[in-house]
Amino acid sequence: MSPFKKTGSKIKLTGLGNLMTRLLMLFFGLVLLVPCAYKLYAYGIFRDQAIAVSGVIDKPARGLEMGSRPFVEYEDLQGNVYYIKSKAKTHWFYAPVKGEKIRLFYLEKDPGAATVDSLFYYVLLPMGFMAVGGAIVVQVFKQKWRQTAKL
Repeated sequence: MSPFKKTGSKIKLTGLGNLMTRLLMLFFGLVLLVPCAYKLYAYGIFRDQAIAVSGVIDKPARGLEMGSRPFVEYEDLQGNVYYIKSKAKTHWFYAPVKGEKIRLFYLEKDPGAATVDSLFYYVLLPMGFMAVGGAIVVQVFKQKWRQTAKL
């Protein structure tokens, strides 16, 4: 017995196949939605509590790619100098230049762990994945609501 029932030109999932498909869609939707929502939340809290400073690109990262994650040198409010490698790409269409200024954020508790200001990497990219995950989750429940409304 096949889990598919043939109705005209469409194949309709029934019973266990329908349930498993929805559970898989729900799983993938939540895998996209939850981490991205947490990343946005954590970045929002970080930006709220962080101190903004200006850093200087000390050495562009190696590689032939156009955008890169450069090494940045910055000074905290007490005058201590720190040196980090950016986790986010700062230049997308051209290579970073040594001596170029770049905006950084760090927490007063841990000034050695700074984050480069990158709207695309920390806000727009997670929002895009979160929208896809949210659309998948909504689609799972929207299909269920349609079926119960037809009964």
